[in-house]
Amino acid sequence: MGKCVCVDVLIGFAVGITAYTKRGHIARATLEATCFQTKAILEAMQKDSGRTLTELAVDGGMSNSDLTMQVSGLQSRNPAHLR
Repeated sequence: MGKCVCVDVLIGFAVGITAYTKRGHIARATLEATCFQTKAILEAMQKDSGRTLTELAVDGGMSNSDLTMQVSGLQSRNPAHLR
């Protein structure tokens, strides 16, 4: 399901960090990366099932983040329903 972009020995990798990069930048990049990975999984699910997803139900800790929900909703183009 989807493409694996993992490297077994790589723990973390960041590109474009400068002296002006703050913790908030890293945190936002992490949240956005999670949203992009979720989008890739949703696209793979739609492709494998041959069905179109009409809504996205979310729960758990990351659903408490307004930024995560906004980015996920914009990327998936589906309304997000919190449960």
